Amino acid sequence: MADQRSRFFDVRKILETTQQDIDNELQKLQLKKRHSNINPDSFTQKLGKLIDEFTSELDALEKAHTENVEKDELRERIENLFEGRLGQPPADQKSLDAFYKEGEERFAKFIPPGYLDRKKEKDKQGDDYAYGGLSYKRKFGDFIVWKQILDHAKPNR
Repeated sequence: MADQRSRFFDVRKILETTQQDIDNELQKLQLKKRHSNINPDSFTQKLGKLIDEFTSELDALEKAHTENVEKDELRERIENLFEGRLGQPPADQKSLDAFYKEGEERFAKFIPPGYLDRKKEKDKQGDDYAYGGLSYKRKFGDFIVWKQILDHAKPNR
């Protein structure tokens, strides 16, 4: 699922860089100054319009994909199995960002758990995903679960 989500970003990036590359290469030729018959403006405008249309289609596809992913029956079953058995999820993005900062420091010092998950950031599946209104980083998954378990195990919570 993460791989499919990352493809939306990848396609947008290709479209953006392709359009920029074409514009830059055509500008280097200085056609308006050096050639009276070649005018790429019509082409670049049409290309821009096509890219905008395709990007709009991508937006709609991504929204539909996200809605389908949010209805993940397997994830719901797993959540039901673990309900009340783990610590609370991060309260907000600020809490999660604090975990990321601590995680980065632990990764740099090779402190477990999770430091071996650094390779996930180089993984082609994408590093970020959204769930429950928060933005998660895959490479910190084990670390976040560990923090939740520690929180859950605290006496007199």
